[in-house]
Amino acid sequence: MIIMNIQKNFKKSLQFIKQNKGTFAIIIVIQIIFLILMSFIAGYYSVAILEKTSTIIQEFDNLAPDESSSIQNILKIYQEYGVLATLVLYFLLISYLAYALINGIVWELTNMILTNKENIIRHQVKFAIISFFFFAITAITTRLLWALSIKLGSIAISLILMTLIILAAMYFMHLSFVLIPNYTLRQTKEHIKQVFILGKNNIKQILPVFLISLIIPAIAFYIIYLINPASLFLIITLIILFAAIIAICRLFYVTAVNEIL
Repeated sequence: MIIMNIQKNFKKSLQFIKQNKGTFAIIIVIQIIFLILMSFIAGYYSVAILEKTSTIIQEFDNLAPDESSSIQNILKIYQEYGVLATLVLYFLLISYLAYALINGIVWELTNMILTNKENIIRHQVKFAIISFFFFAITAITTRLLWALSIKLGSIAISLILMTLIILAAMYFMHLSFVLIPNYTLRQTKEHIKQVFILGKNNIKQILPVFLISLIIPAIAFYIIYLINPASLFLIITLIILFAAIIAICRLFYVTAVNEIL
């Protein structure tokens, strides 16, 4: 039964694409912009964060028996740690803003294909609020788990738990994105409450769809990684293909959830 519904919703998704070719093409273009922007942000801040981390480790290694030298090294470590914390904060903030702005438009256009409801400003504001809510919960929970794992010495178990928490947050967050057109801005609290209720009550139907929408792009990314394209033409082609796969899977997810609910 579940497999039949998945096949049916995939066919519906392809039909929606045929009926909304222009909108779907815009979604792919915006998705490509988002992928390139996030790659640049992640690349830039990863290098900066790794450099600062390396500097801090080096300063620890340079701690001398001499008390005055040790104090200078410790002060420098604290300074470098402050810079590192600032870099991480900027990385998270800029990543969130890029996600909330660009991905918000993508989800709005995807919802429009099915519902034909247009209110981009309201959608963007709600998307930003909901994204921040789930991002904050995930960040706080994973941070507490990481601190606890260091104290207890069980990092492997904490990594598994953190992965499950991130997946759970994504599960409810994506469901909330689908339901944005059904609630006004003033109903945001009720919206989030209903997301948890509907997500829990319909988990047997929604979870397989959610996992498919994640696994297919993940497999596509891994295949692209294995190909390791060298030519510019092949790189551009694979980026477009990868963006199209993400867009199709998102549309499939939205279509399936609307059918279930």
